[in-house]
Amino acid sequence: SSGNVAIAEREIIYSDLVAPILKLNGSDCVTLRVGQNYEEPGYVAGDNCDGNLTSKVRVSGTIDTSKSGVYTLSYSVEDRYGNKTSVERRVVVVSVGTSPKPSVVVPDGKVIYLTFDDGPGPHTARLLDILKKYDVKATFFVTNKPKYKNLIKRASEEGHAIGIHTMTHTYKSIYKSPEAYYKDLYGMQDVIEKITGKKTTLFRFPGGSSNTVSRKYCKGLMTFLTKELVVKGFQYFDWNVDSKDAGGAKTAEQVFQNVISGVGKKQYAVVLQHDVKKYSVDAVESIIQWGLANGYAFLPLEPSSPGCHHNVKN
Repeated sequence: SSGNVAIAEREIIYSDLVAPILKLNGSDCVTLRVGQNYEEPGYVAGDNCDGNLTSKVRVSGTIDTSKSGVYTLSYSVEDRYGNKTSVERRVVVVSVGTSPKPSVVVPDGKVIYLTFDDGPGPHTARLLDILKKYDVKATFFVTNKPKYKNLIKRASEEGHAIGIHTMTHTYKSIYKSPEAYYKDLYGMQDVIEKITGKKTTLFRFPGGSSNTVSRKYCKGLMTFLTKELVVKGFQYFDWNVDSKDAGGAKTAEQVFQNVISGVGKKQYAVVLQHDVKKYSVDAVESIIQWGLANGYAFLPLEPSSPGCHHNVKN
C-alpha cells in the first residue's frame, strides 16, 4: 500500500518426451531382380509438437541392384526437442537367370518320403536297422556331430539320401545375414562330402523356409535365400506332413497317428520327423507297416523330387 514493488520469477521449462511417428509407405521388405531399378515407396513422419516432419526424414544406406544381396535402408527423424525415431527397409536383390534345378518329377503311384532332421544321434543306428529290415529308403537332413559321423556314412552306403540341415542350428548365427547362412550351408556340405565322398545339393532350412524367427536377425532373408540358392544349384525341401515330434507329440502313438492322418489320401507325402527323438524313431516301424499295407512306396528324396515348398514369411 506504500508503493513498494516486489518481483519474483518462475522459469517453466517444457520438455517434450514424445518421439515422432515415422511410417514407411509400402512394405518394409522389397524384392528386386538384378538390374531392376529401385523406386522409393516413400514415408510419412509427424510429431505431437512439430507437426509434419516428413521433409526432415534422413535416409541412409545404399543399394547395388547390379549385385544380388540383402540391402538395408535406414530412415530417421528428430524433433526439435531431440526425440528420435528410426525404422528400416530391407531391399532384397536376387539373381536373374534360369534355375539349374531339375524339373519336378511327380512320382508314379502313392509315395511317402520319410525325412529326418537334426541327426545323427543316439537313436539313428536303430532307425537304420528298422529301415533296412523293410528295405525302405529315407532322407536324412544332417547336422555336424562328429561323434556320430559314421552313421552318416552308413546311411549313405545303405542307399538313403543325405541332405544338408545346418552346422550349428543356432538361429541367431546362421540367419543374421546371407553370408552367415552361406558359411553354415557350405560348411555342412563339405562335412558331408568328406564323410560320404558325395557332394549333396539337397537341403532343408532350419525351421523350414516359412520360419519367422529369421525376421529377428535379418528381414527379407528367406525371400532372398529361397530364390538365390535355387539359382546356385541347390534344392530345398519343406514338408507337407508334420509328425509334430518337435512339439505336440510326446509318444510313438501320437507320432504315428499324426503321420498317417497327415498322409491321408496324398499322392506323395514328405514327412517331417527327427531321429534325435526316441519316441519318433519308435513310431517308424508302425508307419512303414501302415504305408506298405495301404499301397505306398517309400523313396528317398532326389533333386527332382517335389519340394513341398511353404509360403515364405520373411
